Amino acid sequence: MAMEGIPSDLDVKIGGILKQLEKYADELSADEKRKKVKLSEGAEADISSLEEMTDKYGLSSEQITRAVDVALHCSMDLIRPAVRPRLIKCLIPRRSISDHAVVTLLGRWHTMPLPSRLTWLKWLLCVYDYVEHKAQLHKLYSVFFHMLEYETLRPLVCQMLYRLTRRQDVKPFRIRKLYELRGRFGDELALAGLMDLYKMYHGEMQLVSSKANKSAHFFKPPDRKLSSKIVAVQNRWSSGARSVTDAPLSLQLQRPSVSSGAQNRSSKEKRQIANLIPAVSVSSKLKQVSVEEIGSLEELVTFAAAMELPSNLGSVLTNATLQHFISLSRNPVALNRIRYWIAHLLEDELIFRKTNVVSTRNEYRLQYLFRSLLNFCCFIQEVIPEVESFLIQYIRTWDGVEEFGSVLELVSRMRPRPYEQLYESILKPIHRLYIVSPAWVKAQIIISHTYLLRRWCRLDWQTYFSSDLEKSKWAHFIFGQIPDEVDHLRTIFELIQYLDQLCVLGLAAESDHVLIQDAALSLFELVSTLGPVYSVPFVIAPSAALVYRMLLS
Repeated sequence: MAMEGIPSDLDVKIGGILKQLEKYADELSADEKRKKVKLSEGAEADISSLEEMTDKYGLSSEQITRAVDVALHCSMDLIRPAVRPRLIKCLIPRRSISDHAVVTLLGRWHTMPLPSRLTWLKWLLCVYDYVEHKAQLHKLYSVFFHMLEYETLRPLVCQMLYRLTRRQDVKPFRIRKLYELRGRFGDELALAGLMDLYKMYHGEMQLVSSKANKSAHFFKPPDRKLSSKIVAVQNRWSSGARSVTDAPLSLQLQRPSVSSGAQNRSSKEKRQIANLIPAVSVSSKLKQVSVEEIGSLEELVTFAAAMELPSNLGSVLTNATLQHFISLSRNPVALNRIRYWIAHLLEDELIFRKTNVVSTRNEYRLQYLFRSLLNFCCFIQEVIPEVESFLIQYIRTWDGVEEFGSVLELVSRMRPRPYEQLYESILKPIHRLYIVSPAWVKAQIIISHTYLLRRWCRLDWQTYFSSDLEKSKWAHFIFGQIPDEVDHLRTIFELIQYLDQLCVLGLAAESDHVLIQDAALSLFELVSTLGPVYSVPFVIAPSAALVYRMLLS
C-alpha cells in the first residue's frame, strides 16, 4: 500500500528503469567492448528519470543493491562522459542500506577512475549512519587505512577512518604510518584529526600538530547537497508505519519536553527535526549488554561494566540511559567522542548553514538543537567546553530574540573562568542587548547571571585551594577541569560588583520597575549568604546607589 504523497507505481517504474539500464549495459559490453561511446538518448533519458525519482523518493535496500550492480557493470567505463558517479549519487536510502551493497562497491575500487572514487567515498560518508551492519564494514578497516596514500582522497579517508576506529584498531604499525604521512605531507587538518583520535586510545602518542591543538573541527561535510536529499527522503518515508529497526535515525527515542508547543506541531514539522540527533544503534552484538537492553537504573548499575556503547554517541543528548551511564563511568574516550560529535554538529548546523535562507524547517531544527543541548547540560550540571566555545561565538551576533531562554540558561551553567575573559566573551555582548531591551528582559538577564553566580559559589572552593589537593582530582566537572592558575574567588567578587552596577543601570533606565527590583533583591539575597552558606571568604554590601533607589522608589 502506498504512503501518502508517494505514487503507488513508484517501485514498478524504478524497476523498469533499472531493467532497461541493465539491458543497455549488457548490449554495450557485447557490441562495443573496446570502444569509447557516447551515452545513447534512451539511456540518458532513463538515467535522468532515475535521478529525478531517487532525489525525491530514494531507493529501497533491494533496489540499491540492484542499482549498485548496474553502476559497477564493466561497460560503464566505456561511456563518455562517465555515468558511474551519477548512478552512485542515485543510491539514496529510504530507510537503510545493506552492508553487502557497500562491500560490493568497495570490491570494485581498483577499477574505478578517480572521480568515481571521490563520489563513492562522499556517498559512503553521507549514508554511513544508515548502513545496517557496520561490523562488516569495520572488517575493511585495513583497506581504508591503505587508501591514506592517495593524497586527493586522504581528507575523506581520514573522516571514514575516524568513524570506524575502535580501540582494537590502534596498532603500533598504524601509529608509525600516521607519523610517516605527517612527515611527508605536512600538517593536514584531516590527518591531525585522525591522529588526535588515535591519541585518545593510545595516550603515549606525542602530538605536536598545531592544528590538532587549536581546532576540534577537523572534517568538513562531504557533500551537503547529497546529505540534504537523504534527509528529505528519510523524512518523507518516515510518515508511514515501520519497524524500529528500519532506519538508524528515527523518532523511536523518547524526546525531551523541549517546549510547551511541541505537542501542537504537525507530523511534518516533527519529521523535519527527526534526523538531527541520531538514535541509539549498536554496531555489533558481542558478549555485552547494549543500551537498548537496559530497562531501569538498577540494571544500569548492575551491568555498567558490561555496557556496550552505541556506534554514534550523539544520541546521548536525548537518551536518559546513556546520560546516566556517562555520568557514572566518566569514560575519557566516550567523553571525547561526545565532545567531537557535538562540535561537528554545531559547526555543521549553525555555522556552515548560516548563509542558508531562513525557513520554518530550519527554525524548528535550531530550536530542537538548543533544547536538546540544554537538556543534556542540565542533566550533567555543566556546559561542555565545545558548547561554551560555540556560545561565545554565537552571542557576538545574537539578536536577543532567537532562543532567548535557552541561551540564557546555557550561559548560567558555564564553567568558572577569569573575569576578564568572562566579561569580554559573555557579559559585554549581553550588556549591549541589556541596554536596549525592555524591563522584563533586563530582569531575566539579571536572574540568569545570578544563577551563574550561585552555581559558582556552590563549588567547594576550600577543598579546591587546599595545598594538599591535586587539582585534577577535584571532580566537580565531567568534561575536564577548570584552569588552576586563575583566582576564581576574584572572578566571583568582580561578577558581584558588575551585577550591582547592572541593577542600578536597569533601575535608572526603567524608572525603578518592579521586575528589576525583584531581580536585584534576589541577587543580594544570595550575596548575603555567601559566607555562612557557601563559605566564600568575603562579604560584599550593595552599593549606595542601589540601596537608595530601592528605598526611595
